[in-house]
Amino acid sequence: DGEGKARRLAALFGAESGDDQDVLRKLMEASAVDLFAKCQLVITDKEKLADMFFAFTPVVELETAEEPFLTQNFITLIMNPNLTNIPMMNGVTSSEGLLIAGTVESSIAEYRVNPTKLVPLEMLQFEDRVTEVADEIKAFFFGSDDISEERLQSLVDIVSDNMFVMAAYVAAELHARYQPKTPQYFYVASFEGELNKFRKLFSAPDHLSGVCHADETLYLFSSKMMGTDVEPGSRADRFRSTMCR
Repeated sequence: DGEGKARRLAALFGAESGDDQDVLRKLMEASAVDLFAKCQLVITDKEKLADMFFAFTPVVELETAEEPFLTQNFITLIMNPNLTNIPMMNGVTSSEGLLIAGTVESSIAEYRVNPTKLVPLEMLQFEDRVTEVADEIKAFFFGSDDISEERLQSLVDIVSDNMFVMAAYVAAELHARYQPKTPQYFYVASFEGELNKFRKLFSAPDHLSGVCHADETLYLFSSKMMGTDVEPGSRADRFRSTMCR
């Protein structure tokens, strides 16, 4: 509901009517900093349940819109056989969910009381099955154990799947199935070295294992700000050479 969120956001900046021009004017007058800060206030309860922290994501646009970019659902597009000849590189890290492990750790009591937080956002639309799906996910990851601090790694694994891994795997499968003439490269990054800096940046608990979301990027791209120079011949240098040859 991109339009609905935009209207609610404009109301936070003083738009008093549903008039399109009034909504547009208030949004254009707001600073980027203020827009970003207030975006969190228009996230829906269902999105909050799934720990979604981006209020605005890509939407399918009308073909009559001004300079439309995406006029069909991306899954529909990729299922057009041999649509592209552009090679695709995709991948995940071994523990993507470390990105918000601190938040997950502080919310364990909420997960215990409301296991539907385990359900991915895509499944929340099937309201008649949410409880059943939550029970199945809990049984798969926890068995007969309770959701507790001792099983934080399992919660992080669920977050990894829900936020990143499932979508990456589905995209890879659809590409392989419908774009067979186009090369695809898929990786699972599990290397831990000196450039795995995002884990610390996101304050992931030290006792959890795995490679955090984005922790492969400093081996792929140089950054003066992040300090990506490494000693020639070091483990980090050899891993970078493997990834970037």
